[in-house]
Amino acid sequence: MHEGLPTSDGLSFTDCCSPQYVLQKFASYFDDVGKVSKTFIDGKENVNLINVKYLELFGKLYHTVQTTLMISLKCGNIFSSKCQRPSNANVVVSASQYDTNIAAQMNENRQKREEEVAKLLTMLDVTAIKSAHAEFIA
Repeated sequence: MHEGLPTSDGLSFTDCCSPQYVLQKFASYFDDVGKVSKTFIDGKENVNLINVKYLELFGKLYHTVQTTLMISLKCGNIFSSKCQRPSNANVVVSASQYDTNIAAQMNENRQKREEEVAKLLTMLDVTAIKSAHAEFIA
């Protein structure tokens, strides 16, 4: 048994056969388990929503930008750069640009997720102890 648990109440067989006694003895544990179950489900849904938001942000992390490059085409070679009429051309190119604001939002999202998961794990630890206590009483 866990060292932190209180001593057993020493239930008799007669006590266990009495529904009123059992409900009285375990009512607070049943209530706690019910509350924790609801909180866990809500927390799990929050984590799922946070994950969905992360995926939405991920799709926006890079966006396409167009820019015009001016290119000067010169005639000649490496030994002679005499060119009477160099040719200039404008070329439109597309590039992907990293959005630092979206990256910051993604980092905040991961932090929120870590905090939510930590809350769930803490709650599970407390619930495990309460469940062990209820089992110990029985």
